[in-house]
Amino acid sequence: MFILIQTTVASKKEARSLIDLLLEKKLIACAQISKIESIYMWRDEFYDEKEYRLSFKTTKQHLQEIQQLILGHHSYDLAEFTVFDIEHNDKYGKWVKAVTHSKD
Repeated sequence: MFILIQTTVASKKEARSLIDLLLEKKLIACAQISKIESIYMWRDEFYDEKEYRLSFKTTKQHLQEIQQLILGHHSYDLAEFTVFDIEHNDKYGKWVKAVTHSKD
């Protein structure tokens, strides 16, 4: 029922923009921003970049809409969109459901 969604973005401004969009639509209960270093291959080139990892807590009910919004507003050609099933204690889970108006 509860999920954690992660993506990465190039700037804090883009991070805040995505978070604000999802919070305003009540699709997520909260988000965390972490400054990270990503090392990867892209189009046969080696990259070592500073990025921001975004973690969103929500329910499965909102997964498809969140995915469409993130991928539709993301600046990357190939945006990370990773989903993890998670468990919360009852009190925290009730808060997530209440904030996101989730039925499940």
